[in-house]
Amino acid sequence: MGDRPDLPSDIWAVAWACWEILTDQLPFSNTNSEGAITLGIIEGKVPMSIKGEHMSQVRDLFRLMTACWALEPSARPSAEDCLKEVIRLLENIPSSPTRFSFKIHCTSLSRHPAAQMRYLTSDVKRTKSMHRSALELARSTEDQLTAANTLFKLGGTFHARRKYQLAEEAFIHAQVSYASVGNLAGRARAFEELGGVYWAQCLYHNAEISYLRAKTMYTCLKDDLGRASALCGLGDVYRARCKYKEAEEFYQEARGIHARSGEDRGRANALLGLGEVYSAQSRYRKAEETFIQARDMCGDDLARAHAWGGLGDVYRAQNKYDAADEAYRAAYTLHTKARDKPGIANALLGMGEVYQARGKYHEAQVMFTQALTIHEHAGNDIGRVNALLGLGDVHRAQRKYDEAEKLFNQALKLSAQTDNDLARANALRGLGDIHLAQLSYDQAEDSFSLALNLYDRMGNDGGSADALLGLGHAYRAQMKWDNAEESFKNAQYIYAHIRNNVGRANALSGIGDVYHALGLYGDAERSYQQAYNLYAGLADDPGKANALVGLGEAYVALVKYNDAEMAFTRAQKIYTRIGNGPGRANVVRALEGLRRDRAKVEGPETSSSAAGSKRVRLHAKDLGICDSNRTGRRATRCRSNQTQVLRQPNRCRPFSGHHDAGLRGR
Repeated sequence: MGDRPDLPSDIWAVAWACWEILTDQLPFSNTNSEGAITLGIIEGKVPMSIKGEHMSQVRDLFRLMTACWALEPSARPSAEDCLKEVIRLLENIPSSPTRFSFKIHCTSLSRHPAAQMRYLTSDVKRTKSMHRSALELARSTEDQLTAANTLFKLGGTFHARRKYQLAEEAFIHAQVSYASVGNLAGRARAFEELGGVYWAQCLYHNAEISYLRAKTMYTCLKDDLGRASALCGLGDVYRARCKYKEAEEFYQEARGIHARSGEDRGRANALLGLGEVYSAQSRYRKAEETFIQARDMCGDDLARAHAWGGLGDVYRAQNKYDAADEAYRAAYTLHTKARDKPGIANALLGMGEVYQARGKYHEAQVMFTQALTIHEHAGNDIGRVNALLGLGDVHRAQRKYDEAEKLFNQALKLSAQTDNDLARANALRGLGDIHLAQLSYDQAEDSFSLALNLYDRMGNDGGSADALLGLGHAYRAQMKWDNAEESFKNAQYIYAHIRNNVGRANALSGIGDVYHALGLYGDAERSYQQAYNLYAGLADDPGKANALVGLGEAYVALVKYNDAEMAFTRAQKIYTRIGNGPGRANVVRALEGLRRDRAKVEGPETSSSAAGSKRVRLHAKDLGICDSNRTGRRATRCRSNQTQVLRQPNRCRPFSGHHDAGLRGR
């Protein structure tokens, strides 16, 4: 062009940056001759149209690009004109609510044609280039409010694309621009969205600070709905940390504000959070009531879908597999209707877990594989981790340990690439399970210890308790009784603190195993009895049967043969009813051993103490009960989610069995 670089030439260049992003092609890609390119520029040869799928949807954007390529610099639009047109285009894009995200102000990128093309090209460098161009364009205008609004929308787009660092930068710049013009409401919204970005990365301390700042600003503005939205964000943070009491308080306060304002969608949002908290605490009746209330309150398909998903988790945790399957299928239907692919994948994960719990491993594998494919196409790495963990569990349950280990290692590698500590910890815990099953106790100890460090660093009490439980089993297998007892007791304490009765019962069973091995049969009896009472309160038949086996063994050692026979017989009936063949067969053998011991004791030459000393300990693994004790989902399944966009529960399965399903990620 001959002139020195100035703003019109920058406008011309920005249009070409948009061209690269939309087409994944360099300018003048049809020639490598610099002379031909220069001549084309001088003659004003620019694209007259864009071809390809979805391109008909970006005609207005292409018209703006064409205007920026005007041969006469003075005919090109100014930076301010470009900014206003981009804002107009963004405002005309339909948005869609997502789980817990009625408060989200950003547009769903999946419905943005330009974003769809970015998904097809998947070029991070060009995405960053677009980010820098947009920042420069915003800074070049004197209208700081317009610049702040554009940066805010840009941050929302990057958040939806899981480009968290770029989203963070955009929201921070937006907050600064809002501050420069004294717009407190804009600052509050920017801090709230920043909280969501940090939450998605498991940076809970930063998320808490951002939400607290937003809450303070909304309070100053007397914006009750904004304050309620920030309170829900704080509830999310504390729930992710397994600080359920505090999370419940935040959700309840938000619920009250929405109830007084008559805002049902926000109220349903708070109820969904409360349902997750109650489910994580094994308060299943309360969780069910809350999810049903949320489902019936809002006519929005996505909100109802998430409520159905929560109900599925509750029913599955109680072994109500028919009801769980029905709930997950209802969620699947609604997510499909809303074209919410992450939600569809989460519903498939739930159905896969039901199939796995029923021993239908082929069907479970199909569900997990479909979920994995969806998450791969969507670029949702946390969702991929959850699906890989589900597939790993299926192979582990079938004793295909080599295949399971490969899947868990894939999940671990992927979680490291995403820099998501929760996903990494869950993958390590899965590997610990495999090493335990393969009798590789040193490796199991290492995996559980690494997972424990990550959970502790995140402040995830539920995950820490799960890792401690795994460590307890690894130590017990190596006869490191002191370490095993300490791990089980610490796990039991944490589970009691967060009201996870399933985990607490599992830990008490482990403590009973340690006491039995040490000859402390009275203490073992008390631990098994406490575990049984908890399982009975949860209507957990596999847990009840396992605890009864432990009680029976303790009674044999205490020469309480009538009590032992009663415990074994009750366990046998439960195993028969739930179709656990290996468990039933081993209890039959235990009863035969009991009769032999009893005959020896009743003989004149055998003392009762000798009979106790001759009792052979049957380990849980020999009874075929390990898997039934530890089957279940996480709700911090990096359920995952769960874009919030989706709360990814980190669907990563807790070692203890039933757990909160929430990385459905945010």
